[in-house]
Amino acid sequence: MTPKHHTCDDDAGVPAPGGLEIFTTRLMLHGVLSGSYRRFVDGMGLRGDERVLDFGAGGGAAARHLAKRLQGVGHLTCADISPAWQGVARKTLRAYTNVDFVLGDVRELELPAESYDVVVMHWMFHDVPAADRRPVLAALVAALRLGGKLFTREPSRKEDGIEVTALRNLLGGAGLSELRSAKGSSFWMGPHYAGVWEKRTG
Repeated sequence: MTPKHHTCDDDAGVPAPGGLEIFTTRLMLHGVLSGSYRRFVDGMGLRGDERVLDFGAGGGAAARHLAKRLQGVGHLTCADISPAWQGVARKTLRAYTNVDFVLGDVRELELPAESYDVVVMHWMFHDVPAADRRPVLAALVAALRLGGKLFTREPSRKEDGIEVTALRNLLGGAGLSELRSAKGSSFWMGPHYAGVWEKRTG
């Protein structure tokens, strides 16, 4: 998850957060909302030996819980388009040796085909421009092995960026099948949708 509000562009031309935004985001995501991220990761039922891709890892709010789950034989790849937020994630996850980082547009990263057991797409796909959603999702699904799972949680109101029916149509059209879903609402996140999807076609 990378917040929408930025102050300037970094060297890669990606809107970069200011110091205050980074501080307040870390305070919220690693403090007040940390339990929500931990429960989201706990709900995945990971064994600990999976290869996991955290798409749009941002400052590492979910990634730090994933890395802890995967200590040992599992591995986590944090992908983000923002150098500034990835810098924050590197600091957040500096104690873990089972994590690597890839920077850039996922469509251009040339991730190895069918190399991940799990893709995590948490609270950021609604920020992907509508015209880019299908190709971005196609790149993620291509990196997911057959039988692998995609876990997502997104705001469920259309005014927040993407409506649930539209999201489900995109995921289903990308060769994924919905295994389970849940609707939720909280003071901090508002109404949201959480879904688990499985890759069943190559």
